[in-house]
Amino acid sequence: GVEFQDIESINVADTRCNHMLYGDQYQVSTTVVCETGMSSAPSNGPIRITVRGQTQMSSVHFKYLNPEITSISPKIGPKSGGSALTIKGNHLDIGSSARVEIGTETCVITEKRRENEITCRTTRSGGPKKSESQAGRGQGGNHRG
Repeated sequence: GVEFQDIESINVADTRCNHMLYGDQYQVSTTVVCETGMSSAPSNGPIRITVRGQTQMSSVHFKYLNPEITSISPKIGPKSGGSALTIKGNHLDIGSSARVEIGTETCVITEKRRENEITCRTTRSGGPKKSESQAGRGQGGNHRG
């Protein structure tokens, strides 16, 4: 399209992608930026963009994946924090951001996330907590393109 307003919709692997917040990054015929919506299940598919009633489809497929935690070590650490925690699993590097929490306490990510590992440093704890493993969605949905 010639104008940003000409873009009617963008879908990524059949999931709506919000482009309205990124008009300042639009470049005629070359660049449009959007934030992917959340997918209810792992899936993949093309990117479809509709401009002035005409839909174009990419030849490249986009994958929505869910992170999966398989192990956490160590299992215990001091209340004062400072422990290096290693989380292993699959698809741990997807999404534009990630956070690690142990109960309500933050574990600060200390190294670049990898597909199969996240390393973080625990912060001071307010008291004993039951440890729960949960893989959450980062900002912008979970994806690997």
